[in-house]
Amino acid sequence: MMDALRNIGMIVIFAGTIYSFHKIRQRPEYEELRKRNLARNLNVIFLLPAFWYKKEPALKPAYVKLAKIGLVHAIGAPFGILGYALLLGVVELYLNGGFSL
Repeated sequence: MMDALRNIGMIVIFAGTIYSFHKIRQRPEYEELRKRNLARNLNVIFLLPAFWYKKEPALKPAYVKLAKIGLVHAIGAPFGILGYALLLGVVELYLNGGFSL
C-alpha cells in the first residue's frame, strides 16, 4: 500500500511541477518569448542561456525571470519527490512500530 502511495505521489509531484511551469509560461508577460521560441520548456539547457542573452535587451528581464522560475521548478521537483518519499518512509516506519515519537 505504501509503495503505491509513494509511486502515485511522485508522479503527481512531477506532473504538477511540469503543469505549474507550463501555466506560468502562458502568462501575457512572456508572449514575446514564446513568439521567438525562447520559452520552450523546463529543460535546463534552454533556461541557462537567458543569463547571457544579449540579442534583444528589452526581452532579457522577462527571459531571466522565466529562467529563474524554471530553474527553481527543475531543481525543486527532485527535492520535492525526495522529501515526499522520505516522509512516507518515516510514516511507514512509525506504522510498523520501528519508530516511536
